[in-house]
Amino acid sequence: MKKVISLLLVSIISIGLFATKHNHTDEYEVRYVKVKSELNKQYQEQLRNSILWQDFRASNPDWFVIFNENNQLPHRAFGEPIYTNDLISFLTTNNFSLPNDLRLKSEIKNDKYTNKSYVQYYNNMEVIGSNLYAKFSQNNELIAFGLDVYNDIN
Repeated sequence: MKKVISLLLVSIISIGLFATKHNHTDEYEVRYVKVKSELNKQYQEQLRNSILWQDFRASNPDWFVIFNENNQLPHRAFGEPIYTNDLISFLTTNNFSLPNDLRLKSEIKNDKYTNKSYVQYYNNMEVIGSNLYAKFSQNNELIAFGLDVYNDIN
């Protein structure tokens, strides 16, 4: 019995040793995302009025968009389903500028939808924060897409 109580007491004390708060700060620490930024309403409106989006809306009038303000491409576009067999060809045909090396990261299917996610690569290295997202109905109809990819990498 003494051994059990001793073991229990040692366990309780040792747990307290590892539950300390980390107080170290590093003046040279660099974080990937520094500040969350809000969307600029005027810039979003300017991007919605751009030739790229207006040309897309000419053939797909019931579509809406929130732009990625860093790359001026749709962060999330959604609307009336559009039948397509090949996502990349569809986006290229609609004048969306895409990088050359996009690789399928995941494809998730459920009873209603198929979600595909692509990642951008440059010189065989993954571009952190890149994502091409597409949501399809079970009839291969595009319901939504997002183009968080970057064409200006040198």
